[in-house]
Amino acid sequence: MAAISLELANFLALVLETLLYGAFTVLFIVAVYVITTKRSVINVTLLSTVTIIWVLSTTHLILDILRATEAFVQLKDGGALGYYLNLSNPLQAAKTAIYVLLTLVGDGFVIFRCFAVWNRAWWIVVFPLTLLCGTGVAGFGATYAFSHAAPGAEVFLPAIVPWVTSFIALTLSTNIVCTTLIAYRILSIQRQVKNFAQGSYAQSALIMVVESAAVYSASIISLMITYSLGSNAQYTVLDLTAPLIGITFSVIILRVSLGISSRQLTTQASQPSNGHTAVNSGDNYALGRRAVAVNVNVQVDTDEFSRSDPDELESSAKRILM
Repeated sequence: MAAISLELANFLALVLETLLYGAFTVLFIVAVYVITTKRSVINVTLLSTVTIIWVLSTTHLILDILRATEAFVQLKDGGALGYYLNLSNPLQAAKTAIYVLLTLVGDGFVIFRCFAVWNRAWWIVVFPLTLLCGTGVAGFGATYAFSHAAPGAEVFLPAIVPWVTSFIALTLSTNIVCTTLIAYRILSIQRQVKNFAQGSYAQSALIMVVESAAVYSASIISLMITYSLGSNAQYTVLDLTAPLIGITFSVIILRVSLGISSRQLTTQASQPSNGHTAVNSGDNYALGRRAVAVNVNVQVDTDEFSRSDPDELESSAKRILM
């Protein structure tokens, strides 16, 4: 027997989803403000991504509220248990489709972050893009299976399990691959600039967790575990993932918009230095900086100023230094 009842799992999912949605909405407003006011040019990619995620997350919450109203207030299908067992309910199919779209947008943004951190190298995202296509096929396949399920059918039926399992496994694989690639890239960059920036291991670990969307990956792992165990808790985890996607990527978008993401440091670290290391004061990695002593030698060609007075030579040297 499941450790948590179906009705309780869906009720807890609605309550917790509402709380996380509130946090996401606050971050969404801040992200939009930063994107539109803190840069001279609006980043359309970031603005459209966070807006789409918020709209989909809002739609997902509205559908959950409507379903809870029909289950607990209107007592359709004989009550909450019968209602939530009806997978062919149009609202259930719509909710599943919205979640699939939300997952595709979230995974797509993870892939884009991986692409950006790796200095826009296309070869690095070929495999993740293939996984993303598979995620879409499996997700909408699961939606179709839900809409054609018999009344009272459970989500763990043999006809549905392959679609759901494939969907979770593919999105999890996408996140693990991209998270690993991003974390590896950040560690490589930190080693390159360790002489000019300093920070604790805890700070470095926090940066990797935020930049690689590891929290999102952890939620997908939790979903896979609960579904594999046949627990109704998977309904709670599933609904929590929707606003969690928005929270995770809003934080990343804020870092990018404020110029403190690993993208800036990646660009800096990958530039050829010709034997010299340049540190751009406009880009930082949220790390402390060390003072660097720079010796400036000014050589003046005596042929050019051979007929000049000593005062003119001195003033020319000052102009070069300026």
